[in-house]
Amino acid sequence: MGMDKLANPTYKDLSIEEERKVARTFMGRMEWEMILIGLGQVTAWVLTWILVVGNSIPLWAGFFISTITTSFAYLP
Repeated sequence: MGMDKLANPTYKDLSIEEERKVARTFMGRMEWEMILIGLGQVTAWVLTWILVVGNSIPLWAGFFISTITTSFAYLP
């Protein structure tokens, strides 16, 4: 089963076995990209707090940066 069958809208095999075949292609490896993104988001968020508390950046900028990093933490 290739990606061409997944992209083809006329292919409608929705069985559990086919779902497991698709899921197996994503299993079995460590998702380093997601781990690095998560650690990067936490680092940016904590660094923002440190910079705001230390008066290195204004509170409004810290709010803006914190809002963006928190939003990105929930987006894949």
